[in-house]
Amino acid sequence: MEFAFKRLFWGFIFILIEIHIFVIDILPEPIGYYFIASGLAWLLKEYPIAKKASNLAYVLIVVSIPTVFINQNAMNNVIVSLSGWSLYIIALNIAKLIIVFYVFKIMLLIAKACTHEFLYTNTTRIFTAYMVIMLLGELARSFGMNMSGIIGFIVVVSIIMLVLEIVFLMLLRKYSKLTDHVEAKFDEIT
Repeated sequence: MEFAFKRLFWGFIFILIEIHIFVIDILPEPIGYYFIASGLAWLLKEYPIAKKASNLAYVLIVVSIPTVFINQNAMNNVIVSLSGWSLYIIALNIAKLIIVFYVFKIMLLIAKACTHEFLYTNTTRIFTAYMVIMLLGELARSFGMNMSGIIGFIVVVSIIMLVLEIVFLMLLRKYSKLTDHVEAKFDEIT
C-alpha cells in the first residue's frame, strides 16, 4: 500500500502544480491522473470502492489532455462568462473532487482497520472540511463570474482551498508511511 499512496501523492502534485513553459505544462495533468489511476489499481484488491475512482481517473487521462496546453489559472482570471473552456475546467475540477472523495473513503477504511482513533478522527475532519470548502469554492467560481461584489470572498476561499490541497497532500504522505503497520493489522483482521 505504500507504493499506492506514493503514486496518489505524486498524481495529485501533478494536478495541483501548473508550470507552463511557453505553451506546455511541464507537470501535465494526464500524467497525474495516470499516477492516481495506477495507485488506485494497487488498492483494488483490499478496497473495491477504489474501482469507481480508478475508472474515472482513467477517463480523465484522456479528457485532461487539453490542460497540457491551457493555463487554467489564467483561464480562471480571464473568463467572465460561462464559456466552453470554463465549463470544461469546472467539469475537470468536479471530477477531481469525486476522485478525492473516494480516496478519502479508502483512507477512512484504512484508519478504521488499524484502529487508530486519532487518525480516523483527523481524516474525518479533513474530509469534511475539504469537501465543503471545495464545493463552496467551485460554486463561488461558477456563479461569481458575473458578480463583482464577491471577488474578496472568492479570493479568501481560493486561499483556503490551496491550504486544504496541501493538507490533503500531507495526509496522503502520512498514509504512505503508515501502511506497513496497517497491512499487518489488516491481515490479522481478515
